[in-house]
Amino acid sequence: MSRNVALLLVLILAASGAISALRVVAGSRIIAVPDDYPTIAAAIGNAFDGDTIFVKTGRYEGSRNQTLFINKTISLIGEDPKSTTINLHPPLVPMNIFTYEYIGYLNAIKIDADGVKISGFTITSDGGNLRATGNGTQIIGNDMSLSVSATGDGTQIINNILTGISSTGSYQTIAQNTITKGTLNF
Repeated sequence: MSRNVALLLVLILAASGAISALRVVAGSRIIAVPDDYPTIAAAIGNAFDGDTIFVKTGRYEGSRNQTLFINKTISLIGEDPKSTTINLHPPLVPMNIFTYEYIGYLNAIKIDADGVKISGFTITSDGGNLRATGNGTQIIGNDMSLSVSATGDGTQIINNILTGISSTGSYQTIAQNTITKGTLNF
């Protein structure tokens, strides 16, 4: 009897070891701002690839002298572009063009990942632009005081109000945008 109990105990320990070695893969999550995290940057910092960050109606201030950086495949979705505002304050730094030195803003938003989607916001900034590097970037349905510069294949820039667009790559969809000032470059 004690031999059977010992054998059963060994089997249970072996099975539990095998189960704990299995990789747990979580599904994508919906993270709500400000419910789950008080700021958009904090939500991005705690998100995983595939997550959606849903930003409720309100005005969200970016940190002073900081770029909003997205380096994972996420969707950043505002509740309503008329009432969900992101106000950004990127760094103002010395810059050079050839021998001419001036003071300018770094990017207000920097995307460095594939498959990022930003939709449903009014985005204002002291200066700078939205710079996206990655395939499958989607900038859809925003009202921005920014210019968008995108590099990568499969970019979609659709139904935005913005100050300019520059895009390089294959299979671009750029449609139904309103350029308030600036240029359109491909």
